[in-house]
Amino acid sequence: MKKFLKVFALCALCVFALPAICSAQNKSSVITATKDDVYDMIRSLDKDCTIELVGEINENTITEIRKALDVLAKKNPGMGINLDMSKTTELKRIPENSFCRCHETLKGITIPSSVEIIENYAFAWCTSPAMNLTALEIRL
Repeated sequence: MKKFLKVFALCALCVFALPAICSAQNKSSVITATKDDVYDMIRSLDKDCTIELVGEINENTITEIRKALDVLAKKNPGMGINLDMSKTTELKRIPENSFCRCHETLKGITIPSSVEIIENYAFAWCTSPAMNLTALEIRL
């Protein structure tokens, strides 16, 4: 009878614990955002992650992202994000100094294929050792 109870208890533990363990392992460090909520999402981060920006964006969105990165750098020094803009549309130009001096806050960026111009110093002094600029397609 004791052996039966031990096996029963072990089975019950597996049934209740396994979903929690699986969901913890499947937690993704990729957060999807739109131009309307990307500023607040970046500002509220408490761990390194990838922000996947989707939908239509413009130069104002880039400005908002930059402001949020500055807030994040002050709030959590050393923390950073990868910014994936590959699923966005309409952005034609990354303005001058857009991500200049983002220090270690911007660890990497994927530039959307809609971008035709990257202006001077857009990524100047991005000092993250892991900085990875990925261009899907840049038409010059």
